[in-house]
Amino acid sequence: MEGSTDDREKLRVPSPWKTLRLNAYTSLEHPGAQHIGREFEINYIPQGCSESKTVSGIVADSKGAQTTIQDIKTGELISVNTNWDKIVSIKSRFLQEEPPEFYDIRHSDLVVLLKRGLPIYGRCLLSVVEDQKDEKILASGVFSLEQITDGYKVIKITDSNGVVHMVDPDRVRTDFAVSDIPEDVRLLKSSPEGINFIDTDRTERVKLAQELVADKYVLDNSKYYEYFSKDPGRSKKLLTRWYRQASETFNIKKAIQEVGSNLGAEYLATLADPGIVQHFDAFFAFAKDLKKISGTLPSPLELRKSFSEHLGTKTIYRGMMLTDAELALVKESGILSPAFIDKDRAAHVIQETLDPTRRQSVARHARDFFSEISGRLTDSHDEENSTSISVSAYEPVARSVGYHSSGQTKNPDKHMYVFKCEVPVISLIKMDNIFEDERRPITGLTIGDSEAYKGTDLEVEMFVPYNIPLNAIRGIDRIDEVPPKWLWSQR
Repeated sequence: MEGSTDDREKLRVPSPWKTLRLNAYTSLEHPGAQHIGREFEINYIPQGCSESKTVSGIVADSKGAQTTIQDIKTGELISVNTNWDKIVSIKSRFLQEEPPEFYDIRHSDLVVLLKRGLPIYGRCLLSVVEDQKDEKILASGVFSLEQITDGYKVIKITDSNGVVHMVDPDRVRTDFAVSDIPEDVRLLKSSPEGINFIDTDRTERVKLAQELVADKYVLDNSKYYEYFSKDPGRSKKLLTRWYRQASETFNIKKAIQEVGSNLGAEYLATLADPGIVQHFDAFFAFAKDLKKISGTLPSPLELRKSFSEHLGTKTIYRGMMLTDAELALVKESGILSPAFIDKDRAAHVIQETLDPTRRQSVARHARDFFSEISGRLTDSHDEENSTSISVSAYEPVARSVGYHSSGQTKNPDKHMYVFKCEVPVISLIKMDNIFEDERRPITGLTIGDSEAYKGTDLEVEMFVPYNIPLNAIRGIDRIDEVPPKWLWSQR
């Protein structure tokens, strides 16, 4: 049966394909945005079958788009080519004529089995998407774990011809299926050339991340900027991944071009600081004026320091429920983001953040500054992996939120403290400029019956990346009375 969509959204589908449903599709990650694709269902009769089946998917709403629907159990691939709201062609093919019995398995479960030393036979279908090309590659054989470097293992697949394939599921989209019959695997064809999807730069990133964590500072660390200055090509790819979600007020590709042309390629490293990117127009003008006056520029780190002094500092507050031991740690090391409390965890999250490759799997932590802030606002990432600290320009807000949002109000070993800090403006991430799309849809915040803050006040909640150093803390007040509760007023 044909779908009931209006004339503008009907697809002309070649026989024997029929459109059952076609809706404008909007990503849940961007509520209220224009639809970015079309969601569809197609009914058809597969090759050599008498009964029809229904498949569904999402195709980009653009000229010359393509999507591939895969059925890993049968090995069938269905390629749908569209031109805006019309299907141009639909092709179906099988990876092999008579697929054996395989069982889908998540790569995390597969790793658990491999760690037990069990002989696993199976196949891996890799979807390689780059430069608007969607390629499917099949590797089949005996699965095992291969250690590349300390703490980094990938899945090794050795096919019946002895060809070895190395796959890191985080670096390419994968679908794994296993069988308990070795003969099944021999029936499958693998790529004749060894597949190699692994992270070759991971060792360098891990070393840097460990040093940054040991030094207890990141964005004002010379090692951080030396890493970015070392390989401009890698830095461009990483910066583009980080800031691809920026609002219309900031274009990372344009910023890269302007910095490279006017300041020099080594100063692309300054864009690795979200504080500079948030104040990019002011920074760019500051750097050009400095170069014009002196005829040269200091190192990227020294240039950042000069611009930070130009922006000045800001008094902020942070409320926290702490045990005596946790308070002692703050007095020793400053205020740490949740991830920085554990050095190994902090190093892992930082090295992942420095990886220029867009991941195919969903991480339990953010890998860029946008995702970090979005994750804090929506609780979409594990809190222990967060690399930012929520602060406010208002003490009553810090006091109320720190207490009532702590989840520790019934813990007799915890006490409420409010920390007064003086931090550089460059270290404060506000819901403005490049981060304005992350702003909460609110009209205001109320503290008890007396305090009210407008939703347009961007200093009600701000974020400091990584940590607040000990020398930034100006005062610590213990709060023994229960603060008034806070409440966001929704639109």
